[in-house]
Amino acid sequence: MSKTLFLGVDDEILSVVAKLQKSGGDEVVIVAPRDARIFRNLGGLKLLKQEAGRMGKTISVATADERGKVLLSRAGLTLSTLPVSASLSGPPGKQTLPSSRIKMGDITLRPVKNRNVPEKKSSSQQRASELKDLLGPKSTGSVIKLPEPVKIPLPSLKYSLPPVLVVAVVLFALGFYVLPVAEIRITPRSEPITRDLELLADSRAGIPDVQNLVIPAKLASEELVETKSYPATGTKNLGEQASGFVSIYNFSKSSLILRSSTTRLEANGNTYYFLQDVGNIRPTARIGQDLEIDQESLITPVPIVAAGPGEEFNLAAGTRFEIHNEVFGHQPEILYAINANPIAGGSNKEVKILSAGDVETARKDMLESAVEKMRELLKTKLTPESRLLDNAFSSAVIEEKVTPDLGAEAENFEITQKVKLTALVFSEADVRDLLVERIVRLLPQNKFLLPQSQQKLEVKFVSLDLNSGTGTLHAHFESSVQYQINTDFVIRSLPKKTAAQVKEILLSRPEIANVEVKLSPFWVKTVPRFSSKISFKIDSPK
Repeated sequence: MSKTLFLGVDDEILSVVAKLQKSGGDEVVIVAPRDARIFRNLGGLKLLKQEAGRMGKTISVATADERGKVLLSRAGLTLSTLPVSASLSGPPGKQTLPSSRIKMGDITLRPVKNRNVPEKKSSSQQRASELKDLLGPKSTGSVIKLPEPVKIPLPSLKYSLPPVLVVAVVLFALGFYVLPVAEIRITPRSEPITRDLELLADSRAGIPDVQNLVIPAKLASEELVETKSYPATGTKNLGEQASGFVSIYNFSKSSLILRSSTTRLEANGNTYYFLQDVGNIRPTARIGQDLEIDQESLITPVPIVAAGPGEEFNLAAGTRFEIHNEVFGHQPEILYAINANPIAGGSNKEVKILSAGDVETARKDMLESAVEKMRELLKTKLTPESRLLDNAFSSAVIEEKVTPDLGAEAENFEITQKVKLTALVFSEADVRDLLVERIVRLLPQNKFLLPQSQQKLEVKFVSLDLNSGTGTLHAHFESSVQYQINTDFVIRSLPKKTAAQVKEILLSRPEIANVEVKLSPFWVKTVPRFSSKISFKIDSPK
């Protein structure tokens, strides 16, 4: 027996399964409204089919929901059309068909009141009528009855047209007269300019002389007395001198006389002297077949002493000494000496002394320090425009005292100096003004020299005579010359021109190097006709 099961919009799959289990028939037709909850999940429909098969029931679904039909077909459920005369089972209260929901945008009409009271229908006829309204009297498994469109009358333009016209006029005025703005940036053409001149800075000049290239200068002097202490770095060995005796071997053919003042002996890089003059040095004889030296022919050993103190002068016995004599010369194969006993007694004892190098280093440091201090002191006395160059002064030490004396034993020493600094100062502004005036004289009316912030000036003395108070300056000047731009003429020629036309007009002029045009808002395509809406800016050349 076929049964009909009506669902509500909010019925879940589980509640449908429960209702299906309570229905008595083997064949059940499920009637679902549009937007029913069971059409939200394909898995739920497959579960419904599995549960119906497990119960041994054959189910089909009737609905007007197009999306639901697609999901039912994918789930393998049969679409059904319920005839109007279908029998209804179950209590009437449980088989009601819920009305479809009203969506946003749906147009509803107020029902027309009918004075004739309709005949009251039975509950069976009422359910059949609802099903007919849902599916249509001749609906099939894929045909749904659509409601007739409702025509809505348009409102009258009698009262809405004037405000619209006013708003349109205001927007037109804003868009074409108030909001349009043109920003034009122009970079003038410029030319570099360089000048190198030699000027005379003269302490006897009162004012700058552009014609003769002379600027006034001033002699400034300063004296400073300063005392500083420095460590002594010289050393002196106060140890004992080594001494001993040597035998002289003379293989010349005549007797010799060696004076202590003109003779020196050298061995192992050290120097030794005779303590006395040595005379009657007869030739040394050889005896026997082996030509051994005859000791009887040697004179008595002669005492010698080292040239200075130190252990390095001590020598072992048997050391050979080469003899240097101003008369005999240096002939080591003919004249030499040998010590039979060691040369001993030399010792070291070094102490610090004031050396000439210490004094010279301190003198140089003192002078540099004094000159730097006097330069800073002079700068404080000069005006802000005055310039003191590094090569524009001379310094001299008037007085100097060093304590202790040179060569004395000391750990530290003091040096006192009185130094005088003489300098020739001038005003850099005078140099700049003189150069600028000479340049401006030769410029045409449509060009001008850039300001001081974009100028570069280098000045140095090439010669200096402080005795006469004069010096020759070499001045190197770098800057740029910029073209004048007639802004009034440019602004008058630009209204109602496009950005491309503006660039073409301006770049055709020789005094303009670059042009940037910006029109706003975005719909503006030409320069506004009013000059107050044109922003004209001139950038500095790079």
